[in-house]
Amino acid sequence: RLLGRVRFRAELERGGMTEVLTAVKKGASLEGENPTKNTLHLLAALTDFEEVADRDEELTKRLDTTHALAMLLSAKVGGTKGEGVLVELLRHLIAMPDETVRKNLEELEE
Repeated sequence: RLLGRVRFRAELERGGMTEVLTAVKKGASLEGENPTKNTLHLLAALTDFEEVADRDEELTKRLDTTHALAMLLSAKVGGTKGEGVLVELLRHLIAMPDETVRKNLEELEE
């Protein structure tokens, strides 16, 4: 489920959803103290959407296996083009000399 939600949100972000959400919230604020029922439903849905995104972000911080992280990254980049680039990146890392990989890992740990 987490991977599906991450993939869904990534697609929405690539499609400009962040700007749409900002515009919807701004538009709702223009309705003042008496927003329409539709506006209230939309704002409630956006709040739920953001709360789930926050919970998912916390869940992703708890992933601690290479396999789980690779699956998450794959879901985030989405599509065959994104996954192709990810595969190439992983192949590039695998092809690095061991010493270079260790050095980079040590730098990440600091």
